[in-house]
Amino acid sequence: MKYKIINLQPTLSPMKKVKIVLIFTLTAISSLLYSQETNQITQSLKKNAISFNLLGTTPFLGATYERIVSKKFVYEVGLGIPSIGAGIKIFPKGIVEDKLKFHFGLSTVYFYSGDNDFIGAQGSIIYFPIGWTNYLKSGKFFGFDLGPAILMQKTICLGGPYVPGTLPDGTPISIPTSEYNCIEPSLAPYFNIKIGKRF
Repeated sequence: MKYKIINLQPTLSPMKKVKIVLIFTLTAISSLLYSQETNQITQSLKKNAISFNLLGTTPFLGATYERIVSKKFVYEVGLGIPSIGAGIKIFPKGIVEDKLKFHFGLSTVYFYSGDNDFIGAQGSIIYFPIGWTNYLKSGKFFGFDLGPAILMQKTICLGGPYVPGTLPDGTPISIPTSEYNCIEPSLAPYFNIKIGKRF
């Protein structure tokens, strides 16, 4: 378990911070999708899809529902082990069947696997994917992407009140006497591989 010493108690709980990030991302995505709903979509293009994923909108393995809301925008919601996520993919040159098309986007994942010190984890991931997807005319599709991700995982911070102490060499220090949950952000590479079926 990672420890971090700071001098001030947080004014916002770790869980509230994670929820705010997730809600903000979902709200931004919903607003963007609503503004694009009136875009014309080719009638022959199947708009709904289910896929199995490695990472992406899940931190491990999971399933994702996708909705093609225009020829340039795809919305996705994923459920994983153990997580929930949502995201949007943008195709600058539009979706064309049987062609590998470039996309980029934004995904947010919230995960929780308990409080066990060895395997427990809780936090959120904000992922900025860049990749390619091929929607086949048969209805099947596959995609892959990679990019940077911001991992905000719950950890333990140490705080006051502080008591005086000394190091072995005699240097005076202040020793924290309390601990509390906090969020420790970090930047890491991330990726997604998916295979699915449209309907």
